[in-house]
Amino acid sequence: MNSQTHYALASLLIMITATFSQVHADTLHDTHTLRLQRSQFIVDIIVQPDYLIKEFGPRFDRTATVKQVTLNGKSFLIHAGLSDEFGLHGMGLRAFSKADMKTDFIKIGVGRLLRDDPGRYDFSHHYPIKTLAPVHVESQSTSHVTISQKVEDESYGYDYEKTYRISDDSPTLTIEYTLTNTGKRTLLIEQYNHNWFNFANTPIDQAYHVQTGFEINCRKWPWFSQNGKHLSLNQAITSGSYTPSSSSSTPQNNWLKLSHSVTGMNVTVTGDFPAGLLGFFAQQDAICPEVHMTQFLSAYQKWTWKRTYRFDAP
Repeated sequence: MNSQTHYALASLLIMITATFSQVHADTLHDTHTLRLQRSQFIVDIIVQPDYLIKEFGPRFDRTATVKQVTLNGKSFLIHAGLSDEFGLHGMGLRAFSKADMKTDFIKIGVGRLLRDDPGRYDFSHHYPIKTLAPVHVESQSTSHVTISQKVEDESYGYDYEKTYRISDDSPTLTIEYTLTNTGKRTLLIEQYNHNWFNFANTPIDQAYHVQTGFEINCRKWPWFSQNGKHLSLNQAITSGSYTPSSSSSTPQNNWLKLSHSVTGMNVTVTGDFPAGLLGFFAQQDAICPEVHMTQFLSAYQKWTWKRTYRFDAP
């Protein structure tokens, strides 16, 4: 290869990279905040949280996210909030195996992405954005907001609706999900909430404990201990640490409680579906117990599920 050819190829590569970087930047939208409130219980919701795309790539559900929960003046989350995600491990990515830099794949909650890496799906990779699926606020009040999104595709389309609702009589937030497979191909849902918890800006250390309604069998690491249905940290967390558990449960046993022994704060998270996996992630400023759900949807089938968060801050 002579120097002129090498220069031409390098210039073309720079142009392609710049083009997709521009697509990435131009497709991001302004976010706006909605507040649900009952007395001292406040839930701040970001519609179209594209700041998450800038930090993590086109990964998390961009219809909306809970950015902060405050009870009696005490906060429960870091900036990434209660971020939903579909397809963390590659399940439910529509047409990913056929995708390339010309043919897109569909990630539920995000839109159409391009595949610039021939390897397996990697949630941490910043795939180029072709189009972000539009987001619509269907209804809202001081106690609820409903958001919708759809992607039209004969084989791989979907309709998605999500409602955030706070209780009238307790500091409880419920997230209600409805997903319809509008394509003619079977869909496997893999969905979870990342739960970026931090109680009152405290260090992520031995004061945090997790209890569950089902047996925990995480891979063993020195930074935490597990005993039956209880998991606790052994040290202050200084870098990202993750361990999965193949735990499963019935809907009745699908609950976990995260407590902090110093502040007395806690949150209990329940789901009305069988737990398919428990992921346990911690970093310097967040502790994230994550319950995953999986479900097959045949063509044109609808599925509903919900997650409920009960907060306590004495």
